Amino acid sequence: MVYINLNYNNMKLKFKIYILGILSLLLTNCKDNKDCDNYRSKMDVNSKGETIIKLQQQWFPNSGFAGELYAQNVTDSIYNLDIEIIPGSDQTNIMQLVKSGEVDFGVAGAEQVIQANQDNDNFVIVGVINYKSLACFISKKGKNILVPKDMVGKKIGTMEGSPVHLIYQALKQKEKLGIEKKNEIPTGWVLTGFTQDDYDVYPAFINDEPITLNAQGIELNYIYPSNYDINFIGTVYFCKRELVECYPEIVQKFVNSISQGWELALKNPKKSIEYLKEYDKNIDENKELKSLIQGMEYFKGENGRILYAKEESWRKMSELLTSIGQINSFDYEKTVNTKFISKYLSEIKPKNDENAQE
Repeated sequence: MVYINLNYNNMKLKFKIYILGILSLLLTNCKDNKDCDNYRSKMDVNSKGETIIKLQQQWFPNSGFAGELYAQNVTDSIYNLDIEIIPGSDQTNIMQLVKSGEVDFGVAGAEQVIQANQDNDNFVIVGVINYKSLACFISKKGKNILVPKDMVGKKIGTMEGSPVHLIYQALKQKEKLGIEKKNEIPTGWVLTGFTQDDYDVYPAFINDEPITLNAQGIELNYIYPSNYDINFIGTVYFCKRELVECYPEIVQKFVNSISQGWELALKNPKKSIEYLKEYDKNIDENKELKSLIQGMEYFKGENGRILYAKEESWRKMSELLTSIGQINSFDYEKTVNTKFISKYLSEIKPKNDENAQE
């Protein structure tokens, strides 16, 4: 009679599986290391040995560039970086530029990154510029449009494809506004239709169009979505997941420099606009200074923590996006990486503040 030692055979099988697992892990790590080495080799340095970082803006030069310009002029060299700021336009495809590696970081609406990640989880948000959206809805004072229900039966200016349009859709749904399609008038980024009364309500940003209209002597009423529990996070800094995984020290330096840049910009708004004027001679200094001051609260970070928004704020926004059919799901851990800004706030900033007092 032949006896088979089943325990021995099982041990041999488990050992083989274990060895195969180790080999597979080593091969994967080897491939990952080679990929990261290739990625790192693409990062350029200037004549001073500083790593060149390309930051793609979403829009034309405006007061929203303040923190980045302060970083470019003052703080990037502290972290051995050379930040290049590339202006955007209404034709700029931010997601594609970051995905292709043509730029290292991009500025985009939080919802844009969340939507893009529905396909491949390729992007990571590393900092929040506006912890709450600057969007609002304005109307001429004489029209007495004070609350969302007053919008029903009025002509509403719309901007399909823009962040403010998503906020409008969420507001309509939550407040059960029966606004007919015929009363929704596409506006574009011009105010002519509003000033000429082609429509009654304009989807604006609190630190932009109202300043222009007030300068023309037009008094306004405002509807703030946040008063109706429509809370969207505004613009963010994001990059490819590959950059976070392969070069976390560069991401940390970028976050440090930009965070410090925004802190200085908010303390010194006039100097911020001087940097903006140097960057683009065509800007209206008075208007942009008013814009920066008007939007200052939105740039300070949630609970006064620069470049930060709470997880709860992200989840509330994702619920709104889901409710209006813009996303199917939201993975906070994969989409938002707070370790860089957390390290800045807990370790780097206290040292900076201590040095500033000496």
